[in-house]
Amino acid sequence: MEVAGRLKGSLAAARARVGRGISAQGFYAKHLRFGDLVFDIGAHTGQHARAMVHRGARVVALEPQRELADALAARYPQITVLPVAVGDKPGKAKLRTSSAHTHLATLNDSWRAQSGEPKTTWDDAQAVPVTTLQELSARYGRPAFVKIDTEGYEDRVLAGLTEAIPQLLFEIHSTLPDVARRSFERLGELGHYEYRVMVRESWVFGPPATPQEILASLPPWADVYANRV
Repeated sequence: MEVAGRLKGSLAAARARVGRGISAQGFYAKHLRFGDLVFDIGAHTGQHARAMVHRGARVVALEPQRELADALAARYPQITVLPVAVGDKPGKAKLRTSSAHTHLATLNDSWRAQSGEPKTTWDDAQAVPVTTLQELSARYGRPAFVKIDTEGYEDRVLAGLTEAIPQLLFEIHSTLPDVARRSFERLGELGHYEYRVMVRESWVFGPPATPQEILASLPPWADVYANRV
């Protein structure tokens, strides 16, 4: 309980510091080197991809919503953009989308019921091609960093990884604790990582915490920075 209390306190402090000039650009400037290969899984409109490119990284961005992928490719020709989803095995899957909330697109049906958005916002579904992190590594090379934002599908993305990646950033949600747990378990099978939590894209990370500590006090929505040590 004491550890969980400290973690909650650090997360509260992070929330209080939101808006003080901390940004994705500053984060990637710190954690990437010029020329690093990075995968942006669930690129959406490219917030992370833009910051990665600004740092001088070689970016492969995957966004299964075709219109968003096309817009990102047109705006940033230096980014390799693939209109493809990522999962635990290659093939095809049904992507649930919302025209009003494009950031909520997901391959996880459970996410639709637990995202907090009215069910009526889910107004489309489409079959999309699916690849794996291992296939991407075989094609483009082993990345130095992988960012994963797939709305409750993070565990399946990590299940398609068969070798440790030096750094990752992946989303967790209090409504899907099993997804978070399986994500930590998969990374633990691949290597030893240090974890830090960022709440709601504050770009302020808490102190190192174990998966057990994080799972005991899951925020409604946060990102976990995993650094292999």
